[in-house]
Amino acid sequence: MKTIQSYLLAHSLQLFVAVAICAGLALGMIDPASAMIGGIMLEVAPGAEFEIIKKALAEHGLSVKQFMDKYDDEKKEIKTRLLEVEQKMVRNPRGEGFGDGGDNSIMPIFEQSDGFKSLLKGETKSARIQIPGKFLQRKAMIGSAIIGGTISAPDRGTEIIAPAARRLMIRNLLPDVPTNVGSTEFVRELVYTNNAAPQGGTTMSPQTDGEGEAKSQSEMTLELVNCPSITIAHFFTVARQALEDSAALAQHLETRGIYGWQLELDQELLTGTGASGKLNGLVNNAAVFTGGSTNLTLLDCVRKAITQLAVGNHFATGVILNPADAEALELAKDSQQRYLGVVIQVNGQAVVWRVPIIETNAMTAGKFLVGDFTMAARIRTRQEAHIEISLDHSDYRTRNLALILIEGRIGLEIHRPIALCYGDLSHPG
Repeated sequence: MKTIQSYLLAHSLQLFVAVAICAGLALGMIDPASAMIGGIMLEVAPGAEFEIIKKALAEHGLSVKQFMDKYDDEKKEIKTRLLEVEQKMVRNPRGEGFGDGGDNSIMPIFEQSDGFKSLLKGETKSARIQIPGKFLQRKAMIGSAIIGGTISAPDRGTEIIAPAARRLMIRNLLPDVPTNVGSTEFVRELVYTNNAAPQGGTTMSPQTDGEGEAKSQSEMTLELVNCPSITIAHFFTVARQALEDSAALAQHLETRGIYGWQLELDQELLTGTGASGKLNGLVNNAAVFTGGSTNLTLLDCVRKAITQLAVGNHFATGVILNPADAEALELAKDSQQRYLGVVIQVNGQAVVWRVPIIETNAMTAGKFLVGDFTMAARIRTRQEAHIEISLDHSDYRTRNLALILIEGRIGLEIHRPIALCYGDLSHPG
């Protein structure tokens, strides 16, 4: 829609020429018979100049009138359309329409807006009119079936959820000393016959205080024990692109890979058989529980094992039990179904017979191991668990695969086997 301003700009040259000619003729500056203005030659007969001006002004006035008539028609058309919009819009819950002249009338909003007023005055070619929310129809979007796909993507977490991890207990029970060689050795006392005695008591010396008599001789047998460091390792094969594109995947593989290595080490330290490439574990070296009586309860077995260590001059620092057996100790009752309450908590640590309970699934159910662990054994770490990533294994480079290797080397020295006692909780006696 053209405005008055745009029309005047479009016909400004014609108006200027007409006004200039009138002024020139009135002041006698232009020859009525011949006039040139702006490079345009006007050839007129004497006395006809006023007729020309009159005709030009009449034509110009007609154009202005036609434009204004057209503008009025367009204005009426806008009002008509706004009225139709007002009548068609539905807002209230009863489904009643607008345009009833009350608060629901939208037409006053248009008429009172500054943008619409500027549009009517021809000051702007467009207008932005803010419509209150109550005049807008609202529809609820129910369901997720949106044409062309879902409206939003799921919010995926960045981490990878792993299963619950077993508590790693055994390594924490033992002292750990690093080594820079592939095997370690230590000298262990195997047999000791102690014949220490006061000097004297024989008839070989005339002195009554025992001077000059022979002294007692003791015996000792030593053995050299060699402990090789074993290698515990495993690896993953993963696409190189996946490894590079997903930091969460790389972190998950590293975390679970190290945990898997530690899990196997925990098991080897406790139950390693000593076969080629395996650790010679605590259970395999422990003294056998002797019991000493029949019909022992779980509590009886643990208490007598503690005593067995004490007889060998060792102080029990822990009893390793399967979680099911630890539960049985806590739930132990008398003949009247009253809890015995032998298992107590000391600073958050379960204790039975003044000895801490170490619960782990590494121990077989129905078995136990009581030990003076700091005196019984020592770990020798040749190489702590570490991660290596290789692209050159086999044909991995040409296939864009990566090998993630987790590896470490550990040895175990059993210094005092009698500081460990292993047996059944259902000891028959």
